[in-house]
Amino acid sequence: MYDEKRQISGIVLAALDITVLKYSIMQLESQQHFLGTILAAIPGGIYIYDVICNANVYASPSITHILGYTPVELQVMGENFLFRHIHEDDISRVIQHLREIEFSSSDKEANIEYRFRHKGGYWVWLGSRDIPFSRNQDGKITQFLGVLSDITQKKEAEMEILHLNEVLEYRVEERTRRLEDLNREKDEILSIAAHDLKNPIAGIRTGAEIIAMMAKKNEVERIEQYTRLTIEACAMMVEIINNLLDVGKLESGQMQINLQPTSLRILTQVIEANQELALRKGIIIHNRVDINLMVHADEKSLRQVMDNLISNAVKYSPHWKSITISTEVHNRDTMVFVRICVQDEGPGLSADDKTKLFGKFARLSAMPTAGESSTGLGLSIVKRLVDLQAGRVWCDSELGKGATFCVELPMVLLD
Repeated sequence: MYDEKRQISGIVLAALDITVLKYSIMQLESQQHFLGTILAAIPGGIYIYDVICNANVYASPSITHILGYTPVELQVMGENFLFRHIHEDDISRVIQHLREIEFSSSDKEANIEYRFRHKGGYWVWLGSRDIPFSRNQDGKITQFLGVLSDITQKKEAEMEILHLNEVLEYRVEERTRRLEDLNREKDEILSIAAHDLKNPIAGIRTGAEIIAMMAKKNEVERIEQYTRLTIEACAMMVEIINNLLDVGKLESGQMQINLQPTSLRILTQVIEANQELALRKGIIIHNRVDINLMVHADEKSLRQVMDNLISNAVKYSPHWKSITISTEVHNRDTMVFVRICVQDEGPGLSADDKTKLFGKFARLSAMPTAGESSTGLGLSIVKRLVDLQAGRVWCDSELGKGATFCVELPMVLLD
């Protein structure tokens, strides 16, 4: 207050009680601290996204552990910067997700999973749970609250499980196919056994009955004749049974192969073993094998392979023809091989025959010329045995011009 001389004559004091206000401020600060402590302790990141500004207006401190960026860095990032950090395969889904939230009429939670480029330069999988946070007077959503989680390990586990499921499904399918193949082969083997063994068994029975009858009449020549036929029928049965057993061993991996230096001198013995059947048909076998050559092979298997090819040539050749067994040395891919060929003058092979030549149970159009047996297994066994000896086998043939079967095996080079 001032007097007439404009000198201070007194002071008027006005007091306002702000106790409630100060208390409220302290409570607010306490609540903010409490809320900040809670948000910092939450494993996931909390953020508020403004739909109008297309930017984050709040991010909790824990979001740094997920994205590598601080809350301040995220808040100053524009829409384009944020979207540039989202994986290109996920960006369209994220935009659609934001549009659905923006135009949603409910406060229902919306979820999305996507990949985000971490500040460290690598991709992390994020799971986001978004809830409408505020609306304008028209009820349109202006902000939504999001809870962000790092689900990278979960997604990697899911992908690993998916991969394992695919592998398991593939193996189950392969096993199922294998079982179906084995069942089919079993049925085919039983069918062959029933069909191909029927004739020799009938021949043995008939021969035995005739031999018994001739013995009473003491007809020695006819007894010898039917004894020979019975022996041939027995040999036919043995061949069929051996072929079926060999298929089983090859399929189960029980066929033992012992590769070692093997002389081609053994081919002379195989040729001699087939001479009797050849001579009955007037067939001449020309032996042009270089017996001084040696190959890396399993001797027993090589004998079986060549016996099969030579006996087949005899079976399918017409009477009074010739068969030639020859050997040649060839270089291929810096290695030296011996090629053993069996050439006949039989009916040859059709184009259809060539496609199924080495398949199991293959029945070719050509038939044995003297009623000999054929299981359709011989050439498939030849192919498997040659493969097991690191060799190869093939056939050159034209219909009506005979066939040449060749086996190629690694050569043993002598010092």
